[in-house]
Amino acid sequence: PFLQDGAPPQQGLGAADRQRVEAHLESIRAIERRLVTEPPDTPPPAACNSVMMPSVGKDAQSEAPPAVNTAMVALSALALSCEKTRVLSFMFSLPAAHVYYPHLASNMNDDFHDTVCHGDAGDQSNQPRVDTGVLYAMRCLNEFLVKLKNTAYGSSNLLDATFVYVTSDTAWGKTHTKTEWPVLFAGKAGGRLRGDEHHNFPNESLSRALLTIAQTMGGTLTEIGLDAGRSTSALPGVRV
Repeated sequence: PFLQDGAPPQQGLGAADRQRVEAHLESIRAIERRLVTEPPDTPPPAACNSVMMPSVGKDAQSEAPPAVNTAMVALSALALSCEKTRVLSFMFSLPAAHVYYPHLASNMNDDFHDTVCHGDAGDQSNQPRVDTGVLYAMRCLNEFLVKLKNTAYGSSNLLDATFVYVTSDTAWGKTHTKTEWPVLFAGKAGGRLRGDEHHNFPNESLSRALLTIAQTMGGTLTEIGLDAGRSTSALPGVRV
C-alpha cells in the first residue's frame, strides 16, 4: 500500500513536513480505496454492442404507464453496465406529481397532485387513492432495483456496485409537510453502504442525507445546506 511505501522517507522530517507528507499519502490512499471498488477489466456485456431503440412510445399523456417504466429501467441499467455514464437521474413522473393513473383503477383518472393528494379527504394514514398511486410508484421502483440486481457487473451485480438515492417532493403531499421525510438508500455503493436496515432520524434535515451521499461517494464536502438546513456530519450507522 502507498502508506507503507511512504513510511521510511518520513524519518528525520520535522513535524510540519511530516504532516504534509502524511496528508499527501492519505490523499493517494483515498484514490487507492476508490480504485479497489472498481470492477476488473472485463469485456462489456453483449447487450452493449446490440442496443435497440425501445418499441414503446413516450409518455405523451403524463400517465407514467408500466411499459414506459420498463423501457426506462432497461435503458438505465444498460447505460450503467456499459459504462456510458456513472450517474443518472430517474424521474418517475412530472415534477410535483402532475400525473394521471387511469390504468390503475377507474377512479384514478385525476391529477395526482392537485385532485388526489390535495383534494381527497383523509390523513397521513388514510388517503386510499394516494396509497394506490404511491404503491404503484414503489412497484416501478422495485422493477428498477431488481433489474440492477440481475445485471452482472464486475464480480458482483450492478445494484451492489451502485448507490441509489430515492426520495419524493415532500413527506405528506396534502399539506407539503417536511417531517418524516422519506429517504431510501438502495444498493451497497461498492461495499460502502451497510444496507438492509431501517433508520429513523427525528428532527433531522434532508441535507444530512445529501451530505452522507457525497461523503460515501468519495466527495470532500464537509457541510451542505443553509441556515436551519445546514448539516456538517453524515448520518450515523449508515455507512460501513
